[in-house]
Amino acid sequence: MDNEFGFAGKYFTINRARQYGKTTTLYLLEISLLDNYEILNLSFEGISESGFATEESFVKAFCRLLRREIRNGLNMPENVQKEFNEYIGRTVEKAGLVELNDALLEWCAASEKPIVMMIDEVDSATNNQVF
Repeated sequence: MDNEFGFAGKYFTINRARQYGKTTTLYLLEISLLDNYEILNLSFEGISESGFATEESFVKAFCRLLRREIRNGLNMPENVQKEFNEYIGRTVEKAGLVELNDALLEWCAASEKPIVMMIDEVDSATNNQVF
């Protein structure tokens, strides 16, 4: 789904040393987009090294971050929320990145507004195989 800015499917990065205002910039960007977009603002700072160890552990850690954002008021259809919660609880057949991607696409299709995902502290994932 394209939007008025033509940015659908695009991304950018902010890469700078500590204390240069990256998190503040993301916060101000979020505030400016709130009226027209559904904002998913995550931080990978809270994911431990084990959360990046395997594809399945990353999906679980990512879904836990989503669940926290939902508790904080993120607007997401209930059926999609159930999928993410189900991925966290799986013990036999583990959820993978393809399933995570499918659930995110399902959310995008159901959302009234385009969705913008912001991930802060992504550098905590740089030396991990899954990421």
